[in-house]
Amino acid sequence: MNELVRGLTNLRSLRAAVRELTLEQAENALEKLQTAIEEKRANEAELIKAETERKERLAKYKELMEKEGITPEELHEIFGTKNCINSSKTCSTPCKICVY
Repeated sequence: MNELVRGLTNLRSLRAAVRELTLEQAENALEKLQTAIEEKRANEAELIKAETERKERLAKYKELMEKEGITPEELHEIFGTKNCINSSKTCSTPCKICVY
């Protein structure tokens, strides 16, 4: 994979590879590469859009909590503690299975 990346990012390697191809083969390879790049751009845009929507939802919930007078400490009391399956109070090693 490293050699492929090096070949695609090195202009001299690309020129050498294109010299061995016919013009039709080179144009076909170019179309396929452009298609792959467009798909990657679309995927990246989708990820950015999803993250933006997630941040907007978090901001909305934060605003609702502030409006209702709910503090982060109250949420921490409800959701922030771990309920360990190991019943002993003093664990010498951290629990491998914890319920959040």
